[in-house]
Amino acid sequence: MMVGGGGENYGSWSDEPYSWFVEKSENGKIINIDVDEASDWYPNYFISLGANISSHNLQISSIDEANSFAIYQELLSADGIFIEGGDQWDYISTWKNTYVQTAIQYVYDNGGAIGGTSAGLAVLGEIVFDAQFGSLTSDQAAYNPYHNRVSITDDFLNILPGIFTDSHFNDRGRLIRLTTMLARRNQDNNENLLGIGVEYKTAFCIDENMVGKVYGKIVTLIHESDSSEIHCIANEPPQFTNIVFNQLLNGAQYNLSTRELISPGDWLEPFEPEVITEPVFSELTLIGSDDNTSSFGHYSISGLTENENNWWYGDLGIQDGEGLVPHSVIIPKVWNNYDYFPNRIIGGEYGIVGEHSGFSSFQDRPFRTIFIDDNSESTISNEGIITVNNLMYVLDIFESSHTGKNNENMPGMVDARFHLLTEGDLFSLSSHYDFVNINFDFNQTPSGFELFQNFPNPFNPMTIIQYNLPISTKVSIIIVDSRGALINTLLTKDQTAGKKSIIWNGENNKGAKVSTGIYFYRLKTKQFSTTNKMVYIK
Repeated sequence: MMVGGGGENYGSWSDEPYSWFVEKSENGKIINIDVDEASDWYPNYFISLGANISSHNLQISSIDEANSFAIYQELLSADGIFIEGGDQWDYISTWKNTYVQTAIQYVYDNGGAIGGTSAGLAVLGEIVFDAQFGSLTSDQAAYNPYHNRVSITDDFLNILPGIFTDSHFNDRGRLIRLTTMLARRNQDNNENLLGIGVEYKTAFCIDENMVGKVYGKIVTLIHESDSSEIHCIANEPPQFTNIVFNQLLNGAQYNLSTRELISPGDWLEPFEPEVITEPVFSELTLIGSDDNTSSFGHYSISGLTENENNWWYGDLGIQDGEGLVPHSVIIPKVWNNYDYFPNRIIGGEYGIVGEHSGFSSFQDRPFRTIFIDDNSESTISNEGIITVNNLMYVLDIFESSHTGKNNENMPGMVDARFHLLTEGDLFSLSSHYDFVNINFDFNQTPSGFELFQNFPNPFNPMTIIQYNLPISTKVSIIIVDSRGALINTLLTKDQTAGKKSIIWNGENNKGAKVSTGIYFYRLKTKQFSTTNKMVYIK
């Protein structure tokens, strides 16, 4: 049981997950432990929910006590062990490589229940942000994935393999903190970890089949995809693209092993994007230090700085923007003030899953949010291409399977895509529309040779090249760079007349991904030759 950090009480939201914990402990003895003074509230609460009356607390405040055989025997007698909140470095530095660590692992391996709240949650994952040098905030991580406070332990407990956890996730604006540490760890250790962030007044209960269920508010799950790009170096914002982003609400169930949604729960519903308004892009600059930049979007979010808890109480609002950036919500000043991190992050998410009854300017709803910071001024071209200055984040729900919000307007989504973009990156705001609007009849024999514009363009990770052949002939399709050097030979073969297509996945002849830039694709037959331009972006 992973508890995001507090808010438990008799007769409240916590009764259901804590009853689950008692049940998984077979209504036996539960011991709550801490390095500092262990609370007598938890054993009384567990007993009220059906745990054995022998349940009690246990303070283990030194390495000597952690290696006490008597304490070891006492922990081995537990059917469930619950680690309280506090400081995870206290737990790592005091209990690691002691009888306490061995006992927790033994109880778990023999069918007992293990739980924790706040710092107690943080140490349950295989990969632990141990806070040895103090806490890390998202704005610190956003500009340096090798910040001196990024301290990680990976040899404490083997309870949740491949999992990197974080608590107080939304109320302390920790999205980029976890995402950045995940990117760095994945890059440095060639891993594909699952990051789990649990909110205050929320528990994520994981059964013996590794299926987790949300109780309370929000659980966020993120991991890299097959097409993710990761680039972390010291003292520069991290690049981490095509992150799979799930934000689950009460009742949702998720399989941690297969990384699939099992049940949408109480608030998430199937989602299909609908593009009614034809997008028109204009050249403009998104100035991250200017609040007015938010008005360029399809919607803008109100209430971001009036009260730091507006996101929690459902007091953020949606209003029409100018629509200069179609189907988008824009959040400037994302790391301007620690107190407003939650409003800005949740506000950006709410803007693409919430509903606005007015629809005074637009027939359809946005499906992406652009987050930029004070010192960023990214530009958009007439073709809908953003050139990133310093840093920018994009959250896109176009391909999501489910979206929704709970009765406090907290947003949820499944299989969204999140991008952390850095200096010089190009991002296409127009790629989705190519797939929506394409109309290509493969049954009609063409009257002449023709090479069509690839779509999407710009693209990542793949693009489709279509062409017409009026007669049967030998066809060659190659990719070259801006200097004319051969990058990839996609096709050299005889083909019959008709409408044809071929996919390029952005790789060269050796199977390596190419760099961001302009490329040319050339169709050549004995009778015809032509070349078109395309843009590959990361």
